[in-house]
Amino acid sequence: FDIAYMLQLYKETEVAEHSLTGQDTLLFLGYTGSGKSTSIHFLSGTRFKQTAAGHFKPVAVRNAACEKIQLSHKVTESVTRFISAVPLKLRDVGVKQFGTDAKDNIMLGDTPGFFDSEGAEVDVANGLGIVNAVGKAKSLRIVIVMDLMACTGNRFEAAKKLAYTLANIIPNFKQYAPYIDFIFTKVPKENQNVDKMQNILEIALDETQKSNPHDSALIDFLQLMYNTSDPMFVHP
Repeated sequence: FDIAYMLQLYKETEVAEHSLTGQDTLLFLGYTGSGKSTSIHFLSGTRFKQTAAGHFKPVAVRNAACEKIQLSHKVTESVTRFISAVPLKLRDVGVKQFGTDAKDNIMLGDTPGFFDSEGAEVDVANGLGIVNAVGKAKSLRIVIVMDLMACTGNRFEAAKKLAYTLANIIPNFKQYAPYIDFIFTKVPKENQNVDKMQNILEIALDETQKSNPHDSALIDFLQLMYNTSDPMFVHP
């Protein structure tokens, strides 16, 4: 464990913590390759072009703060090492209201991907950074970005890891359900509706309740996804 490297990363997270202090914030969480950084670019007005390999490359970055938000086309490689804060002027992207209130500005918080291979230093520094950011923001909504099919496949391993990580960051996260949103990425267009999403999750919930009835974190997480009334679907 490299303590000096961990402290260096944590110092970087303090910059974001300062930016988020007293601000209305959307904090993006998810595993490596789920599309957190790309989602922040998209919501900030960045335009993309599809490459011959099928990837989407930013060609016009509208929000200068997004210049520091790097993108990777490798689902197992995270290029985000610490929390970054991106200020967003809502009127610049055609939004006049945030939640139930009229607001001019919010902050978008980009975080390193869960479960990447960058080492314990990244996990420790950013775990502390996320907890501190949660405590200092004026208001907070958690946006979980995930590949729905990958999360519900392989006996729900990705969903389990997301559930346990969320439970460690926000104990009893179920009670904060009204403040948690989902962006499902890599969803084929024919599956981009709530009914089909709920069919997939209903099967996952039924199997989990039968095979792991005492795994409350996973059951609560799947139920949270199932009850999401207005998710955003993105393809790819």
